[in-house]
Amino acid sequence: MRARIALLALALHGCSGDLPPVGVVDKLRLLAVRAEPPEPAPGETVALDALIVEPLVQPADGGGGANPAAPSAVWLACPSVADASGTLTPCPPSSPPLAQTGASHATYVPAAAGDFTITLTVTDGAQTIVALKRLPVRDPAAANGAPPNHNPSLAAFTLADASGDAGFPLDGDDSLTDGGANYAPSPPKSRTRFQLTAVAADGAAEMEPALDAAGAPGGLQYESLSVAWFTTAGTIDASRTFFAPPGCDTQAACPQLPPAPDAHATWSAPTVEEQAASAPGAGEQRGTIAFWAVLRDDRGGVDWLAGYARP
Repeated sequence: MRARIALLALALHGCSGDLPPVGVVDKLRLLAVRAEPPEPAPGETVALDALIVEPLVQPADGGGGANPAAPSAVWLACPSVADASGTLTPCPPSSPPLAQTGASHATYVPAAAGDFTITLTVTDGAQTIVALKRLPVRDPAAANGAPPNHNPSLAAFTLADASGDAGFPLDGDDSLTDGGANYAPSPPKSRTRFQLTAVAADGAAEMEPALDAAGAPGGLQYESLSVAWFTTAGTIDASRTFFAPPGCDTQAACPQLPPAPDAHATWSAPTVEEQAASAPGAGEQRGTIAFWAVLRDDRGGVDWLAGYARP
């Protein structure tokens, strides 16, 4: 069977293409590509890594059925070329592959300033994903003293009861990243709801040049931060949430105010039947559900945290 191919554009913030709704990971997915630093200078080594994820589903009896192979990947880099609509195009297959460590990590040393496209092709034999990320390589002589962008960072990723049931049994540790979070499956005819919270690290939002209507610099403003949510089971009420300043609908409405320190979404737990289908596991792993929070600024900076919750 020919591998199914999906094209993702990761040039700015968010993904597009063959994505299931509300961030449910039900097959091989490439959720983000990060460059460190996100705005290198010519000759500077760039560490590239990708958030490649898969469902946690495994046969409950430990047998039966063929599983896809472990994902493999090819990383390419080339000067950016856009089509007639302004959309980035993938690097030509003839581009020399980047040095990489496993599927998720590679390095690149840009030789000149300008915009470059990172093309990452990931396959598990059953499907193939092609992701594109724009890498702006700054010219220090033309930067006018403006500091380069840095990747934002997440400090915490938690799951807490949001149903209003004060008697819900939580163990006091709701951190997803250390495996301390727990949940109760939803009853058959209703949903047990939990609050997902992503906490940005201090200084995650930087000041960026503000541009006037003509595109000329006009002072500084805070960059916008957003978080995309993903899980292997249940449903999330928002695919992406913004860290808007308190009292403001958007960062653009209050550009001189720092973004909120945290962002939230509501996760509805699966029923026992849905849990058995999406998170069967075995022993202590039965019912384990994975979560990811992907933080992005509006200049290509990326960070993420992953975690788990158990019943």
